[in-house]
Amino acid sequence: MLARAHFGVGQFDEALIAQRAAVQLAEPSDRDRMERELTALEADIAEWRDENGSLRTEKWLARIAELEREIAEIEADPDVQIWLREERR
Repeated sequence: MLARAHFGVGQFDEALIAQRAAVQLAEPSDRDRMERELTALEADIAEWRDENGSLRTEKWLARIAELEREIAEIEADPDVQIWLREERR
C-alpha cells in the first residue's frame, strides 16, 4: 500500500524501496504475492521512465492535458456550474 501511494504521487524510487522492504518483511505465506506486486510496480514505473531512467515528460504532460480536458467538461455541466456558484458564496 505504501509503495502504491508513493507511486501515485510520482515518488518512484521511494515506491520501489517500500515494496522491496515489504517483500523482505513479508510472512512466507505472503511473499509470493508481495513479489508479484513488486513486479507489477516495476512494470508500471517502467511505463513512466525511458531507457535511461528519466521521466517520460511528454507522457506526464499528455496526462495533465487529458485531466484538464476532463475538468473542463465537468465544469461545463450546468448542474456543476450551479454547485460551483453555491460553493463560492
